Amino acid sequence: MKTFSLKQPFNFNDVPTIKKFYLSKKKIRAIVGPFGSGKSSGCVITLLKIACEQQPDPHGIRRTRFAIVRNTYRMLKDTTKKTIDYWLPFAEWKESESKYILRMRLKDGTVVESEWLLRALDRPEHVANLYSLEVTAVWLNEAKEIHKEIFDTIEGRLRYPPTIRDENGNIIYGPTWIGILLDTNPPDDDHWFYKYFEENRPEKAEIFHQPSGLSPYAENVSNLPENYYEDLCVGKDPEWIDVYVHGLYGSVKSGKPVFSMYDDKIHCSKTPLAPLPGLSLILGMDFGLTPACVFIQKPPRRLLVLDELVAEEPIDVIEFIKYFVLPFIEENEAYKFKSFVIIGDPAGKARSQIDGRSVFQAISQLGLKAYPAYSNSIQIRLNAVNKYLLGMDISRSEVAPAFQLSPTCKVLRQAMKGKYRMKRISVGTDMYSNVPEKNKWSHVADALQYGALGYRKPTYDISESDFSSSGQNAITMLGGGF
Repeated sequence: MKTFSLKQPFNFNDVPTIKKFYLSKKKIRAIVGPFGSGKSSGCVITLLKIACEQQPDPHGIRRTRFAIVRNTYRMLKDTTKKTIDYWLPFAEWKESESKYILRMRLKDGTVVESEWLLRALDRPEHVANLYSLEVTAVWLNEAKEIHKEIFDTIEGRLRYPPTIRDENGNIIYGPTWIGILLDTNPPDDDHWFYKYFEENRPEKAEIFHQPSGLSPYAENVSNLPENYYEDLCVGKDPEWIDVYVHGLYGSVKSGKPVFSMYDDKIHCSKTPLAPLPGLSLILGMDFGLTPACVFIQKPPRRLLVLDELVAEEPIDVIEFIKYFVLPFIEENEAYKFKSFVIIGDPAGKARSQIDGRSVFQAISQLGLKAYPAYSNSIQIRLNAVNKYLLGMDISRSEVAPAFQLSPTCKVLRQAMKGKYRMKRISVGTDMYSNVPEKNKWSHVADALQYGALGYRKPTYDISESDFSSSGQNAITMLGGGF
């Protein structure tokens, strides 16, 4: 067996951020950066370091087992495996088991024996196997493409090699280090990755951000073609460049956006919008399995979108109003004493087979005024929003867009930026139907359309007499403590 040195032809001078990632001791560590910045190579070298630093067993064997996870088998074979092949040409590949075996002798005479299991999430047998594995570490390659459920589950599988204790319960052998490595291009700021590492990062986790590919401090450029990042920018949208060249969190348009006239730099307010005094609220609502509510005001020639409430799990719409919408109004001083009207999905006029009531009748029994939008035609609904996206308000001292979205509306903002998109007719083509795709962003987008549309034809304006003066009474009637 050939003696192996940990010294590799991997120049950390080119990738100082990866060096910090490599040297970190945190149980969960992630690296985020642009295309071509060496993230995957850094993860391979880090796993190799973990294998070589594992405590040897009584026979002088350093045993580790790693799971390398990608969302599809094709990506696993075309990209991840090729990176491993480049850095570990001495590893033995077993096609039938989709794994590598590393056997090498270190200078101290100990032997490294390490299994590297490649697992794709589009293969059911791989997912089932992943849930039953005992591993030393997991590498989530392109983590933004992997579901939170996988990330949550695999931490419980980190227990190889098995721990051995003496008669007093003291550990005499076990894994030297266990953990999860993640690399990715930046996801959206509503992605679980962002929430975990940026908003709620636990002490056991650490994240490393590489600089922009156009920065003087860009990493790995010595291993890339000349003008690699400059050429990448040619013909690309600014949003694409922000994510894949600058390494910033953001949305990349995929498919055909429904609201193609939305421009986030123009239509999204830099600061949260507060309700205007003397003007009532419109609550646009979608009544699906996961209801959504959008808080709107409509001064002349303008549409202001102030807030959103979006159910993440299925819930009855009346329960959603009672336990989410009304408490939100009660607890928000800016909304607390405002009158409001609910405008919702016309499908809510249908009577339930359980109690014979329609959704609108059930809402009215809460002491609220609720009306169906006057049309459920998708084109009429979209036009109701597009007229504001196209409009400008020239009534004030400075010209402003007619459509203004508060940055507090995170889900709707993602929908407007392209997550709410037309359904593709067939995979691999640029042909789309005229019907939006149903996804996690479509419910709040529908709520916006109902609120913008109104319930009177042909005008979208609603008189103050139509608003619920009993909105505050409804909150009191439901217990007063909401």
